[in-house]
Amino acid sequence: MTKNEFMSQLKNKLRKLPHQEYIDAINYYEQYFEDAEDEQKALDKLQSPDKIAARILADFADEAPAKSSFKVLWIIILSLFAAPIAIPIAIVLGFIAIAIIVTIIAIVSAVILSGGAIIFVGIVGGIASLSFIFSSFPTTLYFVGVGLLTLSLGVLFIHYTICLIKIIFKGLNKLFSKILRRSSK
Repeated sequence: MTKNEFMSQLKNKLRKLPHQEYIDAINYYEQYFEDAEDEQKALDKLQSPDKIAARILADFADEAPAKSSFKVLWIIILSLFAAPIAIPIAIVLGFIAIAIIVTIIAIVSAVILSGGAIIFVGIVGGIASLSFIFSSFPTTLYFVGVGLLTLSLGVLFIHYTICLIKIIFKGLNKLFSKILRRSSK
């Protein structure tokens, strides 16, 4: 076997290697033959191209997991450095979400209590107007009418507030459904 035949067989066997490793292996054996004084003695010292290629491929296979484990280690190191920033941001976002929920509950409660207060004023106004029944009947009718008007406005206020709350919650439900569908893709 000649040097050219040896190198040709070795090149064919090492085609599976990544380009840089392929070049390095071929350059090593080219240099080996250039440094040797007698080409035939150098060929006799070497194993067959099949065995050399098998050993090189096995060595590369052993190194490949080390490279991927280095990537995992690198990601872990970056995660540790990012944690002092990411954890406080996550905590702040959690508190903002809680604040928004508490604010919505407070607004809904205030609106419903306002409607309840209007109804209460209507009832109290209607009852208080009965005290005028013996002094001035038209004044009593006026205050009874104002009380009933206030009572009906309070009922309408609460009714439309509840309808508005239902619409808001349906919209929020659709929004969160879209967000969850997009995040699950």
